[in-house]
Amino acid sequence: MSDRCVPCEKENHWIELDFRDENNKSYKGIEITIEDAVGGVQTVRLKAGINVIENIASGLVKISMEAQALIDLVENRAMRNKSEVSSVIDSSRGELGGREKDTVKEYKHVTLGDLWGKGPEYQLPKEHDKGYLGNVSFFHNESYVIEIQDFTKQEIRFGVFFDGTGNNSFNADFGAQCADQGFVPDENEDICADLNEYSKKARGSYDNSITNIGRLFNEYKFESGKSYRIYMEGVGTNAQEEDDRFPDMGLGIGDLGVIAISNLASDKLVKLFIEKDLDSNLIHIVFDLFGFSRGAATARHFANEIHKKNNGLIHEKLQLNESSKVSINFIGLFDTVAAIGCMRDLLDTTDEYNHGVNLYLPKNIANKVIQITAHHECRDNFALNSVAPEHQEFALLGVHSDIGGGYRDLNDDVLIMKPYIQTYSRNDQFSVAHFRQIAEQRIDDAKKEFLSYVLSSNNFSENNITKIVMTSNHYKYKAILSMKREISPNLQLLAFKFMHKIGLEYNVPFSVDTLVLDGNLQKLYYYYESISNQSTELSGLSVINNIPTSLSSSILKQYVHCSDHWALDTGLYTMKPRINNNGERERKVWPHKKQEGYPF
Repeated sequence: MSDRCVPCEKENHWIELDFRDENNKSYKGIEITIEDAVGGVQTVRLKAGINVIENIASGLVKISMEAQALIDLVENRAMRNKSEVSSVIDSSRGELGGREKDTVKEYKHVTLGDLWGKGPEYQLPKEHDKGYLGNVSFFHNESYVIEIQDFTKQEIRFGVFFDGTGNNSFNADFGAQCADQGFVPDENEDICADLNEYSKKARGSYDNSITNIGRLFNEYKFESGKSYRIYMEGVGTNAQEEDDRFPDMGLGIGDLGVIAISNLASDKLVKLFIEKDLDSNLIHIVFDLFGFSRGAATARHFANEIHKKNNGLIHEKLQLNESSKVSINFIGLFDTVAAIGCMRDLLDTTDEYNHGVNLYLPKNIANKVIQITAHHECRDNFALNSVAPEHQEFALLGVHSDIGGGYRDLNDDVLIMKPYIQTYSRNDQFSVAHFRQIAEQRIDDAKKEFLSYVLSSNNFSENNITKIVMTSNHYKYKAILSMKREISPNLQLLAFKFMHKIGLEYNVPFSVDTLVLDGNLQKLYYYYESISNQSTELSGLSVINNIPTSLSSSILKQYVHCSDHWALDTGLYTMKPRINNNGERERKVWPHKKQEGYPF
């Protein structure tokens, strides 16, 4: 009679277990619970290979594991190709097992549900239910090779795109339609009518073009169940509304500021999960993040909310747990400018303090982080927030919006010299002569400084010294210098193509780039691409230092804008250049470092 018929209470039997994944690799480290036929319970921590459990009663043996620990263990293993036959079967036909090495090993193919006592709090697909692959039972004095069916969470990509301050793809489209002298769709006539009532300062996002963030968003593939995309309007903007210049656009704070937009992005993500009926417990959430200017600062802050896991906003909003699988694949940044002003620093946007915005990106935060910076940018309010040396960062030709995009007009008309103004009595001819001498020298110096920007001296203004009657006895003398050029806005397309190219190399689900360049832009991009293909270690000036001087000179004259100028805005020189100790225009770069109170 079989000793399996009536359980014997003598606990001198054994069972031999060898747990393997679909690629015939051993499992180890997880605790399993063994319950024999008379209720005896043992807890054993698996070691790699064969595990012999002694002192069990004869009869049926129940094997169980804590559900979430089992899921986490199995999920981290690679899934076998469906076209391949299990190699675990052949492994079970090898040498004999048991105490005396005389027991034929028995192969078992099991599901997760076959091994847990109590399932997780969420529902797994039915192929992981108990008994899905057939009835599974274990007995004493037997040797088992157990293949656990793979559980791999489906990878779903989420591209989140943060536009720059004053940039808004929706408004750019509306503005372009309203500016067009041709047909305006009926549904947009009211928008155009409202737009005509906005002041010039309150319609900036309508006068800009789509940026590289908008372009990349359009290239990011939307495939239901595979990849989704979220576009976040730039700081200080709202679709079909006036721009909010203060405090949002001016200081980067407020209802349309950096942190507020990061929070809004998490809300949009939650809405997307609900609309598409996505279960965060059953998918691997993979982010690709892109940002320009303060949008790049927002992308960095948002990345940290992901990276903080249980303490972060993303985990809180999506109600994720420790077993949730969330990662960042790619972070692509165009010229990060946080420039946050608040009461603590007396609304100063030129300092390093950024009022709770987390810009530091740890080395392990993403599969790839890259920042393209603007070589010719030097505005005092546009200090660069670096990501080097922890991450790749290199400069391309152009100013801030030549890199991130947004230029639409062909005209570049800027005041390149700080106005020199003095008031004299009408009889003080000596002082007036001295004023003219200083003014002419300043004008000549400014022309020399900007000579590389112009095709000819005709691009500089004439009659630059004027006299204004103040009173019957006093005159105001004013000296200025303007530079007026016709500049193509298309330099921004090179940074777009470059980021698109690098994104594809790191598996960002972009469509194939079909953008065609011409003339010197194609020549310049050829150098960018060639240098990039030769080395993946691009940094600093390594790209532009390899461009022929004749080509970079031509690009500067025809495509590079002059973003710094001395025009007043609400009584302030908000676009003035930063002048270094040598009297030269030079950009401030804030180093990449951990901030006070940072959690990593």
